[in-house]
Amino acid sequence: MKFWNALLESLHSAAIDELTEKFPEPKPELGLPKRASGFDAPLGCTSNLIVRTSGVEAGHALSGWVMLACDADFARAITLESLWGELQNRAQREFLRRGIVPKFSGPSVAPVRIADTNGLALPSRVIWMPFRLAPGQLQLGVGV
Repeated sequence: MKFWNALLESLHSAAIDELTEKFPEPKPELGLPKRASGFDAPLGCTSNLIVRTSGVEAGHALSGWVMLACDADFARAITLESLWGELQNRAQREFLRRGIVPKFSGPSVAPVRIADTNGLALPSRVIWMPFRLAPGQLQLGVGV
């Protein structure tokens, strides 16, 4: 789990910096992590972006997901696709510092309730990190 923890911490740190820069006032409110079994977008979220993610830990290949979910108000302020690109760029220093090399597939916009991902395994558990901002709600999730 070291890889997944480092990935979540790196992306969370990047998200705080990116969101604070984009929406400085009022400062983003950070919520407590929420654990979920299976994948369903958090309550109130109407847009999702999912990214197939892989890495290596102790010589073993790992596979999972990174997800962004937001409400309609946030989606009007910024697209999840552009935010994802900015988070990846900003997180690179954190990835290096933590000694991880994640690989990301191209992002896919997904329905709020995912029933099929073309044969790819859905996460059995997800940790969501909530943000409340001036334009609305955003959730960052990592699922394995």
